[in-house]
Amino acid sequence: MARLLKGLPKEFQSMKEDAYGLLKFTGGNNWKDEYTLQDKAFEALEKRALFVWRFQTADSYAYYEVVQLKPLQLIWIPYMDMWTAPDYAIRGLQTKDVIQEMAWQKNWKRAVAKAKA
Repeated sequence: MARLLKGLPKEFQSMKEDAYGLLKFTGGNNWKDEYTLQDKAFEALEKRALFVWRFQTADSYAYYEVVQLKPLQLIWIPYMDMWTAPDYAIRGLQTKDVIQEMAWQKNWKRAVAKAKA
């Protein structure tokens, strides 16, 4: 059973709510700058984080940083469409599921790198 931590990852802590209650780096003034800042923050997080767990939602994903595996702890990442996974998906998520997803991602990246070579 996973535990969802409050707050934001350090790369996203400078985001502020805009007039519509959405988190933005730029205050919502320029979508290109917003996209660039979000992308840079996400790349920095991926380099630092243990793993980024994704949950398919509508036409996008809900993104969560895996802070700790045992006990499983996640923190929400306000990236792109800023979807969140339903509570039952978070509560039902187990360490073995995340470890299996980590192995799958590693194998996928290896296969893609091999195909490009």
